[in-house]
Amino acid sequence: MAAAVARPTTAPTDISAMLGGQRVVKSFTAIPEEIQAIQFLGWESAQDIFSFADGFMYVGKGYGHKFRKPEESNRDKTGPLPESPEFLVFKVEGLEYRIDLGFWVVKKANGDTVIYANEQIKAHFTENMY
Repeated sequence: MAAAVARPTTAPTDISAMLGGQRVVKSFTAIPEEIQAIQFLGWESAQDIFSFADGFMYVGKGYGHKFRKPEESNRDKTGPLPESPEFLVFKVEGLEYRIDLGFWVVKKANGDTVIYANEQIKAHFTENMY
C-alpha cells in the first residue's frame, strides 16, 4: 500500500493565502546598464569597430557584395553603382547582417555585441559625460 502524500491547500506560488488573502503588486525599475558604443560613420569608424569587436567586415562605397540592395546596382545588374553606400557586415553565430551608416555597434556589460539604430540608442541610453 502506497503512503499518502500531503498536498498543500494553495499553489506554491500563490502567496496571497500567507498575506491574509491580499494580493500585493510592486513596481520595479531595471538596473541601469553601462554600455560602450561606436557609431559607424565610414571607413575611419570602421577601423575603430574592428579593434572594438570581432566579426565585422567593411564593404566600401561602390564595391560589390551579396548584401547590396537592388537600387544600389546598375540597370543591367552587372555590378554596384559607383555611388552605392559603404556598409559593414556583422557575422555572428553563422549569420550575417548588413550594418548601414549611422548604426551603433554596442558592447554590453556582459560582453555581448549588439547593433542599434540611431533612434534606438537615443531612446534607451543617455550619453555619459565624463
